[in-house]
Amino acid sequence: MDVVEEIQDESTSIYEIRSTMSKKTLAILEKLHFLSKPFQRKAYRPLVFHIEGGIYLQGEIVEVADDLVTLIIGEGEIVKYPVNKVEKIVWRGVEMK
Repeated sequence: MDVVEEIQDESTSIYEIRSTMSKKTLAILEKLHFLSKPFQRKAYRPLVFHIEGGIYLQGEIVEVADDLVTLIIGEGEIVKYPVNKVEKIVWRGVEMK
């Protein structure tokens, strides 16, 4: 019996995106990934997202895909923002480090 080993190419798209991001944006991306997990979505409420241009949104993370974050705000309104537009994330009045 012959065993056929399949080799899959690892996608490099995530690495390409990350190589173009600043250290600050990478840190925020890591926080967003952490906060998008089921337990963290329930434990870390409410979150306030400071978006470039003086926009403040209270809500929770639905998904983080490539360089976009999807948020639920208000009464179930879904919005998407580029990760590099998120300036900081605040929980209970304290910026998440």
